[in-house]
Amino acid sequence: MKKVLRRLFRPLFDKLEQGSDDYRYSRTHRTVLAAMGIMFTLLAIAAGAAGLVFAQPGALIPAAVFGGVGLVALVVAIAGEDRAVSKIWGNK
Repeated sequence: MKKVLRRLFRPLFDKLEQGSDDYRYSRTHRTVLAAMGIMFTLLAIAAGAAGLVFAQPGALIPAAVFGGVGLVALVVAIAGEDRAVSKIWGNK
């Protein structure tokens, strides 16, 4: 599964994993990134459901944004190298 995700999101990983400079990585960064991805995905589902229940098509915008952030966070946490996780957190 990791190979499939890395192949599907190659442009994202190419951008996040480029460079040869030093970086700081801790295992907790990956754990928190995965938890944050789950929370943003749940928030996207809740926003989309609320938009459907209350017939507000404008709710699809936050649902798409939160869903995109959650998807990127989960993919990087699951299949990303340590450098990609570090770049998400801004550690150099």
